[in-house]
Amino acid sequence: MKTKFGISKNVFVLGLVSFFNDVASEMIYPLVPIFLTSVLGAPVAIVGLTEGIAESTASILKVISGWFSDKLQKRKLFVVAGYSFSAISKILLSLAFSWPFVLFARFIDRFGKGMRTSARDALIAESSDTSARGKAFGFHRALDTLGAVIGPLLALLAIHFLDNKFRLIFFLAFIPACVGIILLLFVREKQKEANPPLCPQFQLARPRPLFQDFLLVSFIFALGNSSDAFLILRAQNLGLSVTLVVLAYVLFNFAYAISSTPAGIISDKIGPKKVLLTGFFNYLSSFRPSKS
Repeated sequence: MKTKFGISKNVFVLGLVSFFNDVASEMIYPLVPIFLTSVLGAPVAIVGLTEGIAESTASILKVISGWFSDKLQKRKLFVVAGYSFSAISKILLSLAFSWPFVLFARFIDRFGKGMRTSARDALIAESSDTSARGKAFGFHRALDTLGAVIGPLLALLAIHFLDNKFRLIFFLAFIPACVGIILLLFVREKQKEANPPLCPQFQLARPRPLFQDFLLVSFIFALGNSSDAFLILRAQNLGLSVTLVVLAYVLFNFAYAISSTPAGIISDKIGPKKVLLTGFFNYLSSFRPSKS
């Protein structure tokens, strides 16, 4: 079933789910490095350790959860579980009074992301026509990133009215995360026959050459892609207030949100490779040597 914009109901609902989840996550994310260093007194190295473990967990689990999702031929199960773990992490973060507990909460959050992402993307692909998959993924990414615009703005309001009570803000982020989980009730998945065996047999040496090239390029790009947490701390070190730091992060996400759907539509027209290369070159051109 399609809307008048050519986006299926599943894709539309999953976009809303990602929107509310990102509202919740991005109410927290730009505040975590500041919370760690300014409130808990943790060194900057702890910020790197926390983000490194969290993001590595998500990356590794995407492979495992994606494999099991293929074998079980069930997508929604992994999507619901993944978003649930991320929602729980908001409660855990609100209870943090030491950096190891923050690390644990971030681990649970990224554990959820790793569990849901592959299955969710497969569900989007299965719910879209081949000729419009770029548009479907672009639409989903736009709603996802729009949440990353609204979330930090809500965090700014909360900082103002709650007098910098970070833990209370983390707790309030649990509410939109729950809204996203409830919306998953409206996602419908076609029943498919499972593919035994259930024992993982990863054979990464056998992907098609084109996919191997893509993995290599993605790996190299990831090595040079700095965590946003360090960019947030850098902005703070340059003298920006917490409000200006968050507003800069909002502007970053706004540019991401408004370009996602057009980029997806263009990729359907001219091919994803050209769009991907353009994105890589634009990212590369953004680097300038620091004068400080």
